[in-house]
Amino acid sequence: MSIGLFSFLDEEIKYINTNEKYLDDFKNVYIKKIGEEAVEKVISNAISVFSKCINKDKTLVNKTGIVLGKIQSGKTSNFLGLIAMGFDNNIDVVILIGGKDSKLLVQNDTRLKEVFNLNDSDKVVIENINFIYKNSNPNIYYQHLKSRKNHKLIITCLKNAIHLEKVYKFLKKSNLVSKNIMIIDDEGDQATLNANAEIKNKKATILYQKVTNILNILKHFVYIQVTATPYANLFLRDSDILKPQFVQLTYPSESYMGLNEFHGQNSNNFIRIIDNNEINKNENWNNNPIFSESFSKALSCFLIASCLKMIENQTINSKSTMLIHIYRTIINHSISAIALRNVIEDLKKKLKLEKTDLNYFQFLNFCNYGFFEYFNRPLDYNNNKSDKEIIDHLKIVFESLEVVEVNRTNPIRNREKLSYAKHVILVGADLVERGITISDLLVTYITRRSKGITNADTVLQRARWFGYRNKIKKYMRIFCLEEIQDDYEEILIMDEDLWFNLEDLSNNDALLSEYVKTLNLNKKNLRPTRQGVVKWNLEQIMLWHSQKEAKNNQEIELNLYDELLKKGQIEKYDSIEHKSINYPNISSFEVQFSNIWENVLEYCDISLDFWNYWKSNRNDTKVKVLIMNPNSNSKEKYNRTLLKNNKIQIFRGRSTKEITENYYKGDRYLNEYPQNKNLILVEIFKFDIYQKNKNNSEEKKDLQIKDAIFYAIYFPGEGVIRYVAKQD
Repeated sequence: MSIGLFSFLDEEIKYINTNEKYLDDFKNVYIKKIGEEAVEKVISNAISVFSKCINKDKTLVNKTGIVLGKIQSGKTSNFLGLIAMGFDNNIDVVILIGGKDSKLLVQNDTRLKEVFNLNDSDKVVIENINFIYKNSNPNIYYQHLKSRKNHKLIITCLKNAIHLEKVYKFLKKSNLVSKNIMIIDDEGDQATLNANAEIKNKKATILYQKVTNILNILKHFVYIQVTATPYANLFLRDSDILKPQFVQLTYPSESYMGLNEFHGQNSNNFIRIIDNNEINKNENWNNNPIFSESFSKALSCFLIASCLKMIENQTINSKSTMLIHIYRTIINHSISAIALRNVIEDLKKKLKLEKTDLNYFQFLNFCNYGFFEYFNRPLDYNNNKSDKEIIDHLKIVFESLEVVEVNRTNPIRNREKLSYAKHVILVGADLVERGITISDLLVTYITRRSKGITNADTVLQRARWFGYRNKIKKYMRIFCLEEIQDDYEEILIMDEDLWFNLEDLSNNDALLSEYVKTLNLNKKNLRPTRQGVVKWNLEQIMLWHSQKEAKNNQEIELNLYDELLKKGQIEKYDSIEHKSINYPNISSFEVQFSNIWENVLEYCDISLDFWNYWKSNRNDTKVKVLIMNPNSNSKEKYNRTLLKNNKIQIFRGRSTKEITENYYKGDRYLNEYPQNKNLILVEIFKFDIYQKNKNNSEEKKDLQIKDAIFYAIYFPGEGVIRYVAKQD
């Protein structure tokens, strides 16, 4: 099968084969899974990677690179496409370093076999390193493969010292070190990096030693880190062999839901805040959240949503999953799982009672949590046929509902449960934090967070609710502590900023080590990654100052807005138009805004002293006022929904997930455009503000304030809390 997308190839990379048998196998499998357009993007990414790491004689140039995607966005398809193209371009052996646990490795192994068919003896052999090492002489094993014309080999291994040592010995003894070898490090920011790099008088961590030992014996290799959280990799010391020399961004399709969708301006659709005090006061239950009111609501939502999904799909085979992430320790998993099983058994018994029984009414009250969430009303079993149908389906859900602990105990038993259960509640921690795709995840209950400083990459990897969830998004709910939601909101800003810089890097063909130097966060108990891997310096500065709460607009503000709207000139920022008014200095700007400016400063939490400092010392700074998206007839008209604490998130993010004709960097990046360099920017928004009804449906909103005016101000040269990687 041929896909006509390679006309853009320039002379430098035309020697790369793009239409050979391994790549065709990949196309045949993945076009059915993700569509032709998505496959084109995967192959385009693979071409970009190979152009950076293969010579014209088809030997590899010993580079480390990183394939960067979004959490749960299909990074696996990208490295499978990369492997297929590698086999068509003189790569002999691929080593896939999977996760720390076999579950991710099994998931990857299954997907490898879908593409590289084991039944065809002329194609690829896929072996786990443990299986290979059952043979006393690895060289004989490899010669046996060659005699069967199996010239391509994929070795899979876990991220543990024993597996990596076996890979090292096998490569050395089988005389493969002179071959072209591609190493794929799945979740490449985890475990294999040196966690002692910035700790004095400490040896390198054992897994880092094992990986670097392998790389040091190879003649021709490319080492590809695959991750969605590169905050450690990008800031390693330049001397580190695992420091990426290039980055390939991989974009999800429009149906992807991630940070912006779940934790951006529409977070109220999904996020339900758990009161910390509610959990802490349950002393009689050993602080077990299973017995809290918020957990009862979460469980009720899951059970009702499972029924609704089953009815919508018109099949009793519809599946659903709930994830509980409250403790790290295995003993607490067991305690919580036992308590939850008891709760479920109690619910099942109450469901079977006579409709007049007092305990049956308790069961109905429990169901009301879910009904209020999805219908904004209580259950009406006697008079509403649809409600009766939901409760009847609840009996079916209970018949195939399993509570499964996801940790390192009894893994075989857990796999057996997962194989036949249609409805599953997962209780776990580390093993559900990274890499694993949880299909049909409807409800998440997460309270686990470090009491001190926590790492952004760890927090982000816990977001198993990310992914291609459009079909089930109306059922999805995430119950979490307010501080956890705050973490995700701050990471959203940092992650968008990083992607913007990396996109700019690829467009300007600059060196990665010289271009990406800082990460911006605005939360002191949240840092990008672990301190032992990267040594961070913290700089306290400010960047955008924005209004977060609605105020009663004065008539003078509304009149000024109308005056500026008439006065402003259209200025286009990629696909979005704003109106701009320019002032030659601060004094001339202040003349226009003198009657309201002190109030605006107060709205944006800027002290008058700070503003007076700018007037006194930098009065010659030019000021630009931007009326944001002034066309009220546009489909892109700014509307906002009240968030928690009646606050508003005013900034609009990027309008598309990749650079296309509809691309827009986002409101908080207008200072990055050349025409705004070194200017004070004052963004003025006019919103209709809505309050969600209790059922949080998109269709039902109550208008709270019409034409509310908001402000955001940018001072050039200032910034947020910024982490700078320090290299002595």
